[in-house]
Amino acid sequence: GIYTEIARANTTASGSDYDVFSTPGAQAPATCATSMFVVDDQQQAAPSGSVLYTWNPTTGQTTVSVGPLKNGTTTTDTHGIAAYTTWPNYVFYVDYVSLKLMYYDTVSKTTTPFPNLSAAAASGTLAFDAEGYLYNVSDFKVMYLTPAQVSALIANPATTATWNTGASLSYTGSQGSLWNVADIAIDGDGVMYLLSQGGSTRDFIKVTTTVARTPGAATATVIKTFNNSWYRGMAFIGSDLYIGESGGSQAGTYGGLANIYKINVTTGALTQVTSPAYTVKNVSDMGSCSFPKLVNPPPTGPAYKVQKSIINPDGSVAAAGTTGAPQTLNPDGTVTIDYVITVTAVGTTAGTFP
Repeated sequence: GIYTEIARANTTASGSDYDVFSTPGAQAPATCATSMFVVDDQQQAAPSGSVLYTWNPTTGQTTVSVGPLKNGTTTTDTHGIAAYTTWPNYVFYVDYVSLKLMYYDTVSKTTTPFPNLSAAAASGTLAFDAEGYLYNVSDFKVMYLTPAQVSALIANPATTATWNTGASLSYTGSQGSLWNVADIAIDGDGVMYLLSQGGSTRDFIKVTTTVARTPGAATATVIKTFNNSWYRGMAFIGSDLYIGESGGSQAGTYGGLANIYKINVTTGALTQVTSPAYTVKNVSDMGSCSFPKLVNPPPTGPAYKVQKSIINPDGSVAAAGTTGAPQTLNPDGTVTIDYVITVTAVGTTAGTFP
């Protein structure tokens, strides 16, 4: 169980992984794994800006906040949002005005920018993977932040950092690599699913995150082409991938109501979700912190992520994913390093933990 996970030989100072175990007590999975965040950028009621919702297939839709996605001084909206299990109340997004990454805290209703992080791509989509890498994809060009970079930015938003350059993707489909990306979603096996944007069609594509993080030209695989230009957001809830359809597909404008579908990641087949009601008018983007293992699913039961953070000599805790402050060796050449172990429920099944 948990002790095997922490002692695993390949677990580094920044390591994190999944484990399934059961001990007395109870801990529920993060809400961002059982519900998705949805941005509607056409219902811009005062204060203006994108409207943020949550949705899941059991309880339906809840408004989180109206107009929260702003850069602090200038009204904006965004087409890219992401969530991660370590910070289940945070919605990460790129501000359209400054092209800076920031996050919105859905509990405190506050926005925190990262002013010294280099600019993200214009109109870029966002998604985390299970290991904590954050991807920003625009025009099929990939940029990403490492887990250590993200942790350092959360610990100190003024941290200076630069997006890393990943792959330039192309594929054989209705649009090739000539247009933008509507959204991305990543499963627990490291497969990135992309939805193209532009023209009268949408291509549903996949590539591994390892390839996506490798600079240079790379080829992605087309799963299916849709003759519908209104599909936009994608996000996992549990092991199911959902795709959003903006309301213009019914009304010819953004005045209609949006639809939501389950999408088969192997064939691209769509199954419309008709209940509970989904009343967002324009799906701009979706995001969640569910990263299902579809190739080799874990045993039935609760899934947990275990992450360790070094305790520095002065007693402070280093940001997860960093090496921490220098340690002093004992006269005999040994050194004892203490860690804070963080266990986070990441599945959709409530588990047990002290």
